[in-house]
Amino acid sequence: MKKLSFMQAGVSKEAYLGEYLQLCFVGKMKGIMTPLRQSFDVFDEITIGEGERELSENCARLRAFI
Repeated sequence: MKKLSFMQAGVSKEAYLGEYLQLCFVGKMKGIMTPLRQSFDVFDEITIGEGERELSENCARLRAFI
């Protein structure tokens, strides 16, 4: 099975596809549940902080892989 590189807190880790999907899904759900995103739609289109930027890059890498 092939592993994909996953950036988390500036550190590159290797994860299988199922783990990668879980990390992306849980990260996106945590981001959606913040009061800032629930109150203002404009924050749905931008990344807030380095963690969300890494998550966005990870999700883009996953889409390219699939």
